Amino acid sequence: MNFRVRLVAAVVCVLAGVCAFGLETDPKAEEILKKIEAKSAEKKGLDADMTMSMKMMNMKTEGKGHIKTLADGKHFIMDMTMKVMGMEMKTRSVCDGTTMWTETAMPQGKMVQKMSMATMEKMGGGNQQNPLEQVKQMRQQYTFTGVSEGKVQDTTVYILEGVPNPDAAKKAADAAKEAGGEQAAKMAQAQLEMVKKVRVYIGKDDLMFRKLETLDAGGEPIMSMELSNIKLDEKADPELFKYTPPEGAQVMDMDEMMKKMKQGQQ
Repeated sequence: MNFRVRLVAAVVCVLAGVCAFGLETDPKAEEILKKIEAKSAEKKGLDADMTMSMKMMNMKTEGKGHIKTLADGKHFIMDMTMKVMGMEMKTRSVCDGTTMWTETAMPQGKMVQKMSMATMEKMGGGNQQNPLEQVKQMRQQYTFTGVSEGKVQDTTVYILEGVPNPDAAKKAADAAKEAGGEQAAKMAQAQLEMVKKVRVYIGKDDLMFRKLETLDAGGEPIMSMELSNIKLDEKADPELFKYTPPEGAQVMDMDEMMKKMKQGQQ
């Protein structure tokens, strides 16, 4: 399985987490989450800078860039500079609401990968480019057991701490198996066993998603994603979200690749 598929699978896995039985949502956290759900109904577009880091197996990935999305969260452009194993790669992801294209600048030329939104949704990533929708989805994935206050940059935030729900873990494993077979399911399980806690940072005044962290048993981050310079209700021409692979680029169809990988394991 190539790097892009592993990265997508890892993001899905860390957002799903591991089992937590017998815990109840903190009443203050429940109140905040309900307000966030109500605010998500406003369906505003987003323009923001983004930084992220991820620890997967023994490999650490770091990225910095910019994201723009329409209100539906399915039309987006994400430009990132990724650092992987000492190498720096520039990537551009563009989604027109149906297909997500990712273009990566390689020494030998540009490599392009495509994945349908249908597959993204099966993998649990259909709303990940809309932060308000992302927080709404996390309410189904986690039990939030505590709330505190802190700062992200100069913004006062609520810090919601939670543990993953058992049904979310099963859904993530089933989705990974459906998309890529037993190998994908094993990768999902490996990530699930690492994640023990999640922290979500929400602006106190605007209820806007600012930061997400998933943590291991020692409290060390496995995945972190942070937004800054956020502008809401950004208007953008839908034509911006259309993409055509550059001439001569190698195009990889990730739907077909995952389908073949699954068939090869049967």
